[in-house]
Amino acid sequence: MKPSTIKEVTTLQVEGLDHTLVQHMRRSLGLVLADKRMGASDWEGSQTFGHGGAGTSIGWADPEPGWP
Repeated sequence: MKPSTIKEVTTLQVEGLDHTLVQHMRRSLGLVLADKRMGASDWEGSQTFGHGGAGTSIGWADPEPGWP
């Protein structure tokens, strides 16, 4: 994806208590942002994003180059 596309789809849209899940959430346009419960670990930093799928499927990405 182009950097401009990544920036657009990962811009924080809402943050706060999800009353259904009873958990603090950070969401962009359909993605979860920097959430350790979804697979983000400490080394990934705050720019990570992803989304859970059916069952145990999770997709997670970090737009910053130089993953360890």
